[in-house]
Parts: sequence; structure tokens; C-alpha cells
Amino acid sequence: MILRRWARDGIDLRAPVDDEDRRTLLRIARNQAPSAIFYCLQGQISVWLISVFGNAQRVAEIGALGRLGIIFSVIGSVMTSIVLPRFTKCHSPRLLRRRYLQIIFAFAIFGLCLILGAAWLPNTLLWILGAKYALLQRELLLMMILTVVSSIAHTMWSLNASKAWIEYSWLNIPGTLLTQAFLLTLLNVSTLQGVLWFGIFTNVPGLILNAALTIRGLRAVRQL
Repeated sequence: MILRRWARDGIDLRAPVDDEDRRTLLRIARNQAPSAIFYCLQGQISVWLISVFGNAQRVAEIGALGRLGIIFSVIGSVMTSIVLPRFTKCHSPRLLRRRYLQIIFAFAIFGLCLILGAAWLPNTLLWILGAKYALLQRELLLMMILTVVSSIAHTMWSLNASKAWIEYSWLNIPGTLLTQAFLLTLLNVSTLQGVLWFGIFTNVPGLILNAALTIRGLRAVRQL
């Protein structure tokens, strides 16, 4: 409603709908909807696993460690406001590939710095959370790895979605569920470390699928 009010002075709201544009938008929405709904539910699985197999203290610990992941919100804001719009406007196949790799590489370098910080200065970061979390050095490192891996996977998805390279993105749902079922047979999810490893490996199907969608999208652009 707010957007409609803002656009009223610059757009003819009574203009006829372009059928081709409408079909394209509906196709993109249909491709994006399953992953969007699944993403809303998937993010709560770690906390749910601890609540079932662990205890309230473990829920508090993963919640506290998760607060440090807010560091990525800064670069996430830059990504949404500046990087994604510029990437969307790029149509050169060679430049697209270069920009994509530059963005992922920058995210990886930033994430590596956070992981190294968690490995070298765990007490400093845990001091921010409070004294009762001072013994979670190893868990802090795993949480940083989980945050970085999840952020890279989300960035890859955002870049693909900005170019509508998401035709087979629904494959992430069965891939992730099968991976999680397999991980439950290997990991002890009653521990905080087990749940964090569970979260890290859960992102593997998404990383592989998004990489495949990117390659497919770049090939399609090259053929235009």
C-alpha cells in the first residue's frame, strides 16, 4: 500500500498488464515460494533439536553464541543496499562471472577473519556475552563457522534470485532433509557441539545447488 502511494505520481496505475511480464513474474514467484517457506522453518531446527534432546541451558548457550553472528548483519546490509542492485543491472556474461566471484570471495575473506578471530581471541569475544559463557571456546569457533557458511550460502541464493536463476531451487528442500536425516544417525545432537556441526553440514546441499544454479544461469546468459 505504501509503495502504491509512492508510485502514484510517476506510474499510470490504469495501464494494461503486459502478459509476458506477468507470466515471468509468476514463474519467478512459483520458483521462489517453496524455498522461502522452507527457509522460515529451517532456521529454527537447531533450537528445536536442543530443546528436544538437550536442556534449557543449551538453548540459552546457542542463543547467546548466535548473537555474535550479528556482525554479519553489517555486511549483509551493504549487500542488500548496494551490491545486489548493481549485480542485477549487470548483463555482460564475462563481467557477471567476475562480479559473482568477487562478491563470494569478499564474503569468504570477511568470514575467514571472523573465524580466525574466534580461534585466536575466543576469551575476548566470550567476554562480551558474559562470564557464564567463558568455557564455550570450541563452541564459539563452530558457531562462527556455521555463521560464515550460512551467510555464504544465503549470499549465493540472493545473487541467483536477483537474476532469476532459481528454476530448480526446490531441490534444496529434499536435499537438505535427506542430509539432516543422515546427520542425525552420525551426530550426537544432545550436545551443543553436535547441533552446531549439524547446522554446518546442513548447508552443504544449498551450497552445491546454488553453485550449480549459478553455472546454469551464466551459461544461459552467454547463449543470449
